[in-house]
Amino acid sequence: MTKSTWMPADVSAWRVAAEVALKGGSIEDRLTSTSLDGLKTPSLGLRQLSAHAISAAGPVGGVPFTRGTYRQAEDAWVIAQRADMPGVLDANRQVLEDLNEGASGLVVDLAAIGAPPQALKGLFEGVHIDLIPITFEPNGPTTLESALAFLDLAKTRRIEADQLRFHPGFCAALMDRDMFTGAVKAVASRGLQGPIVMADGRPWHEAGATEAEELGIALSSAILALRHLTDAGVRGSEASLQIAFKLSVDADQFRSIAKIRACRLLWASALSAAGLEPVMADVRVELGQRGLTKRDPWVNILRATIAGFAGAVGGASEIVLHPYTSQLGVPDGEARRLARNTQLILRDECGLSLVADPGGGSATLEALTLQLAEAAWRIMQNLEAAGGIDQALSAGIPQALAARSAAIRAERVATRRIAITGLSEFPNVDEVLPDTLGPIQAPAGPGLAPRRPQGEAFEALRARADAETVARAGERPKLFLAALGQPSDTIARATFSRAFVEAGGFASLVSPPLADNDALLAAFRSSGAKAVILCSSDEVYAERAATSATALKQAGAELVWMAGKPAETEALRQAGIDGFIHVGVDVVAVLGQLQSKLFKARSEVRA
Repeated sequence: MTKSTWMPADVSAWRVAAEVALKGGSIEDRLTSTSLDGLKTPSLGLRQLSAHAISAAGPVGGVPFTRGTYRQAEDAWVIAQRADMPGVLDANRQVLEDLNEGASGLVVDLAAIGAPPQALKGLFEGVHIDLIPITFEPNGPTTLESALAFLDLAKTRRIEADQLRFHPGFCAALMDRDMFTGAVKAVASRGLQGPIVMADGRPWHEAGATEAEELGIALSSAILALRHLTDAGVRGSEASLQIAFKLSVDADQFRSIAKIRACRLLWASALSAAGLEPVMADVRVELGQRGLTKRDPWVNILRATIAGFAGAVGGASEIVLHPYTSQLGVPDGEARRLARNTQLILRDECGLSLVADPGGGSATLEALTLQLAEAAWRIMQNLEAAGGIDQALSAGIPQALAARSAAIRAERVATRRIAITGLSEFPNVDEVLPDTLGPIQAPAGPGLAPRRPQGEAFEALRARADAETVARAGERPKLFLAALGQPSDTIARATFSRAFVEAGGFASLVSPPLADNDALLAAFRSSGAKAVILCSSDEVYAERAATSATALKQAGAELVWMAGKPAETEALRQAGIDGFIHVGVDVVAVLGQLQSKLFKARSEVRA
């Protein structure tokens, strides 16, 4: 065995080399991401960052339950499928297929199905309701009626309530105190075991809330439920076991993992603060729809895989993944099968159920978990200071939090600091979208806050461009990308410009390298486009941009834009340059301007 030739190095020497490779700036500045909560997460998890966080996490299976507990393969998470297909008979057929093909639980959305309580017999025909966990989506006042109808159905099948793993979805934030406590007592008196109550953070995720805001609101909802139950005479130790949490997970892998772990820490801390024995929170998760897209929906499969992985690694007791076509319409059997099989592969082939807290001890993850818990605790305290989540809802406090975060996120999406693959980045204007079983008849839902899909602005641009394409008898509106100079001058900005304009639904016509204005004008005329984006280097722009713009306008170009961010723009504008595209510009605003000018001009010609 030869002696190692690796040169000895210490951390300081490594930092010097790393900062040289980064071409300026400190490692902390260049390799640290900051969430909308203001939490800084280093890409390189240095050990000293997590010493306190690791200590605070405690042991696996012990208080404060940050690290969850040991579990074996047979005790893995519940692979739940949503029962939400419109029509009771169709929903029943899909439920049976899901269960026969590997799902181990159901989350039932009676409003989406259109199933009144008296239709539960048909919905669960052939389903062994005593063998699987079944959860009803919270829907406020009608939840109790549906829950009692389900218990009646079980009774007709000679199944006692204590044999069921049924979660009726009672949510304290959606019901007044008397209705809520009466509902819990009504099903408990039938013998139904816990948990019975849902502390649901998902609506706030969909409304734009950050991870800490979703956690803080869910925790305050759980505290409200605990307060209502104990005020009604339920012992605190029993009431704490009646509450489960439901959170969203998404393609932000590490923050999703940390969110689940932080939830257990927060619940244990809240119970301790209330003078109760801490118990491990039952945390169930669902793929957040906020980050899913209608365009390039196949990317949703990857988003679901990351979210499912995060749920398993974080120790969720139940995971729900939406089919990849769920934003387009009612998913068909193939799309549901892919969602189902994603979890089966994560559990059975990746073996994620065999490891207790796989992220435990990770410097980045431990620090992020603790930071997230601390931020969520502060939000919970603010809500409690406002009188609790019920009073805070009446005052619009959670709604304002979610709206503020949604606005910040929308600005980052518009400038592509948050990239959405297939929508704002790498769009495919010629894609053929997969079929679905029909349009979604979306129920109104609890209505706590409006849903704010992350990519809605880009989706609207694409939809507008598609409508224009139809109006033009199938001819997609196009932009001519004029490559001035040699390939080395043009390729970077032409590639940037192509992705930029296609995100707005335009067809991009990239010219070959154009040596002079005669070649430029000939290529422009043959393109049939009415608008041009000049693509070249700063050096070529200095020589040709002004004259090229003037020539193009004289040749009939309605708009001439330039890819780049020149220091001096006034002379270029006087020569005919109408605008500039570059990194950091508001892409949504620019594309909206281009659409308004070009589509309006086309409409006027047709008129």
